[in-house]
Amino acid sequence: MRNLLIILGLFALPLTAIKAADAQGYKHKIPVHEKVTRGCGGKEGLDDCKALACEIAKRRALEKVGITSVKALSEAELQNKGTPNAQLRLMKEQLSSIAEGKLTEIKIIQNTVANDLAICELEVVVLSNSAPSSNVSSKQPGDNLSDNANSEELTKLLATLEEEHNKIKDMIKSKSGRVDEAVKKTVLHLIERIDVILETYPTNSAVWGFRGEAAFLIAISGDSIDSEFAKISAKSFSNAIKFDDNNAEYWSSYGTVLLFSNEFEKALDSCDKAIKKDVNSGTSWACHGLVLNKLNRYEESIESLSKSLKLNSNNALVWFTHGVSLSRLKRYEEAINSYNKALKISPNSPNSQTVKEARKQAVQEMAR
Repeated sequence: MRNLLIILGLFALPLTAIKAADAQGYKHKIPVHEKVTRGCGGKEGLDDCKALACEIAKRRALEKVGITSVKALSEAELQNKGTPNAQLRLMKEQLSSIAEGKLTEIKIIQNTVANDLAICELEVVVLSNSAPSSNVSSKQPGDNLSDNANSEELTKLLATLEEEHNKIKDMIKSKSGRVDEAVKKTVLHLIERIDVILETYPTNSAVWGFRGEAAFLIAISGDSIDSEFAKISAKSFSNAIKFDDNNAEYWSSYGTVLLFSNEFEKALDSCDKAIKKDVNSGTSWACHGLVLNKLNRYEESIESLSKSLKLNSNNALVWFTHGVSLSRLKRYEEAINSYNKALKISPNSPNSQTVKEARKQAVQEMAR
């Protein structure tokens, strides 16, 4: 029933809430270091190249403490804006709206150009109403720390990942739940994009969550579980939890990966934690019930799956597993009802024949 699990969105991850930086009540001065090295084109003036490197360094430094511009452009977009002078002008315009009075001091540590490479190392001091975090204050010049939940760029990236993820889910639905080569290729491309994003935002839980979800799609695409991609998925969800251990969806997703990797006790522990984080999460109770079924704890499985179905009655996998647990306890009439509901929700899935066979067996057992 692996593909059915994905079709029904058991792993749907909400975007991380992005809060705008408070623009009032500043109480702290935060020094932030940044270093940028960039190539200078043959037609680009060296002075402009040096200046643009420093403008980029200033923006990156500001982004570290959550100060971003409504007009902010990526560096790739800047490269498409024409001449170096035009790029520099755009960057300066950005910074004028970025700072919003928060930028109080800029100290240029190094600004040189040699062998067509411009280097700008600087320290900016910004005002904030929050004390500086250990991540910001402990970093030395040149360290790469760009991950922060207030970045507008990150918000756009997460929205893009959500959009691409939903397109993949639609592709799978259009193929009656099958993860074919076309889907796998699309998912692998998405994982590559996520890995690039993680180079800039290595501690963002939502990005790790998307990676875990994508890797799991590959893991379940064959006739048997792909252990390598299952490990990648598990590690990704583990990292998502590391950076946001209060997110029930990450815990339940991690538990489900462990379930399909036959690590039932670890899976149960993860699902237990998901429930503790959010007792009203249907996916958490589903995760719990699925694992209990595998552990042959059928009464408990039925109880957890029933709670899940009260919160979300449109999950065919949960209805099917509910029916399996009932059948194991010889409660065949109830089991048949659960199988029927699973088939009503997903009549044409690759797993529908399995559900029909289980229903047929329950009918035969009830007739004896």
